[in-house]
Amino acid sequence: MLSKIRRFFGPKKLTDGNKIVLNCEKLETRVALLENGSLEEYNVERTDDTNIVGSIFKGVVRNIEPGLKAMFVDIGIEKNAFLHFWDA
Repeated sequence: MLSKIRRFFGPKKLTDGNKIVLNCEKLETRVALLENGSLEEYNVERTDDTNIVGSIFKGVVRNIEPGLKAMFVDIGIEKNAFLHFWDA
Protein backbone atom coordinates (compact mmCIF):
# COMPACT_ATOMS: atom_id res chain seq x y z
CA MET A 1 0.00 0.00 0.00
CA LEU A 2 2.80 2.44 0.85
CA SER A 3 4.35 2.00 -2.59
CA LYS A 4 1.00 2.89 -4.20
CA ILE A 5 0.79 5.99 -2.02
CA ARG A 6 4.34 7.08 -2.87
CA ARG A 7 3.71 6.46 -6.58
CA PHE A 8 0.45 8.41 -6.41
CA PHE A 9 1.93 11.47 -4.74
CA GLY A 10 5.34 11.34 -6.41
CA PRO A 11 7.14 14.68 -6.37
CA LYS A 12 3.88 16.58 -5.82
CA LYS A 13 2.97 18.15 -2.51
CA LEU A 14 -0.31 17.69 -0.68
CA THR A 15 -1.20 21.26 -1.59
CA ASP A 16 -1.35 20.26 -5.27
CA GLY A 17 -4.86 18.81 -4.79
CA ASN A 18 -3.94 15.26 -3.78
CA LYS A 19 -5.14 13.89 -0.45
CA ILE A 20 -4.99 10.62 1.40
CA VAL A 21 -7.69 9.65 3.88
CA LEU A 22 -6.95 6.86 6.37
CA ASN A 23 -9.37 5.13 8.72
CA CYS A 24 -7.67 2.59 10.99
CA GLU A 25 -9.73 0.35 13.21
CA LYS A 26 -9.04 -2.88 15.07
CA LEU A 27 -10.21 -5.21 12.30
CA GLU A 28 -9.47 -3.20 9.15
CA THR A 29 -7.73 -0.21 7.62
CA ARG A 30 -9.39 1.86 4.89
CA VAL A 31 -7.35 4.08 2.59
CA ALA A 32 -8.77 6.54 0.06
CA LEU A 33 -6.65 8.45 -2.46
CA LEU A 34 -8.22 11.66 -3.75
CA GLU A 35 -7.03 13.70 -6.70
CA ASN A 36 -8.51 17.18 -6.96
CA GLY A 37 -11.44 16.06 -4.80
CA SER A 38 -12.25 12.96 -6.88
CA LEU A 39 -11.81 9.45 -5.51
CA GLU A 40 -8.94 7.86 -7.44
CA GLU A 41 -8.45 4.66 -5.44
CA TYR A 42 -10.02 2.99 -2.39
CA ASN A 43 -8.57 0.00 -0.52
CA VAL A 44 -9.71 -1.98 2.49
CA GLU A 45 -7.17 -4.19 4.23
CA ARG A 46 -8.46 -6.58 6.87
CA THR A 47 -6.04 -7.67 9.57
CA ASP A 48 -7.42 -11.19 9.91
CA ASP A 49 -7.76 -12.03 6.19
CA THR A 50 -5.09 -13.69 4.11
CA ASN A 51 -5.04 -12.16 0.64
CA ILE A 52 -4.58 -14.87 -1.98
CA VAL A 53 -5.77 -12.94 -5.04
CA GLY A 54 -3.19 -13.11 -7.83
CA SER A 55 -1.30 -16.01 -6.27
CA ILE A 56 -0.56 -19.24 -8.12
CA PHE A 57 -1.83 -22.51 -6.65
CA LYS A 58 -1.82 -26.17 -7.58
CA GLY A 59 -5.27 -27.61 -7.01
CA VAL A 60 -7.80 -30.30 -7.79
CA VAL A 61 -11.11 -29.51 -9.51
CA ARG A 62 -13.87 -30.65 -7.14
CA ASN A 63 -16.96 -29.59 -9.09
CA ILE A 64 -17.82 -27.89 -12.38
CA GLU A 65 -20.77 -25.50 -12.56
CA PRO A 66 -21.72 -24.92 -16.24
CA GLY A 67 -24.44 -22.42 -15.26
CA LEU A 68 -21.84 -20.23 -13.55
CA LYS A 69 -19.27 -20.96 -16.25
CA ALA A 70 -16.91 -21.82 -13.43
CA MET A 71 -15.39 -24.55 -11.34
CA PHE A 72 -14.53 -24.96 -7.69
CA VAL A 73 -10.95 -26.01 -7.00
CA ASP A 74 -9.47 -27.48 -3.81
CA ILE A 75 -6.25 -25.50 -3.21
CA GLY A 76 -5.75 -26.58 0.38
CA ILE A 77 -7.63 -23.85 2.23
CA GLU A 78 -10.91 -24.01 4.17
CA LYS A 79 -13.21 -23.39 1.18
CA ASN A 80 -12.75 -24.44 -2.42
CA ALA A 81 -11.55 -21.63 -4.68
CA PHE A 82 -13.81 -20.23 -7.42
CA LEU A 83 -12.24 -20.28 -10.90
CA HIS A 84 -14.11 -18.85 -13.88
CA PHE A 85 -13.72 -20.76 -17.17
CA TRP A 86 -12.13 -17.69 -18.80
CA ASP A 87 -9.37 -17.72 -16.15
CA ALA A 88 -8.62 -21.44 -16.47
